[in-house]
Amino acid sequence: MKIEELIKIIDKGYPNGKVAEYFKDINGNYGDGLARFIAVEIAETFDPDASKEDQIEMAIKEMEADANEINRVICALSEAREEETCEDCPHDCPIGAKCIREK
Repeated sequence: MKIEELIKIIDKGYPNGKVAEYFKDINGNYGDGLARFIAVEIAETFDPDASKEDQIEMAIKEMEADANEINRVICALSEAREEETCEDCPHDCPIGAKCIREK
C-alpha cells in the first residue's frame, strides 16, 4: 500500500482529520501538534516494500510505543500533583507500581 492510503486510514481515527493535512504539508500551521507528530512518526517508519499487513502492524506498534511514552508523562504529571502516585495512576501507567520519577 502507498503511504497516502495508510495516512487516510489513520486520519479516519483522528478526531479532526488533521493528520492528512500535516502529511501533505508538515510545516503547515493547522493548530494540532499531535496530528503533526503522528504524521511525522508514520512517515519516518513507513516501509513501502512491506506488505499491507506489515505496514499496518508497524504503524500500530509505533502508535502503541508513542502512547506508552505519553502515559509516562501523564504518570509523572500525576505524581507531581502529589494527589496520586503511579501506584494509583488512573492512566494505566506502563511502568507499573514503580514510577519513573521515583525519589
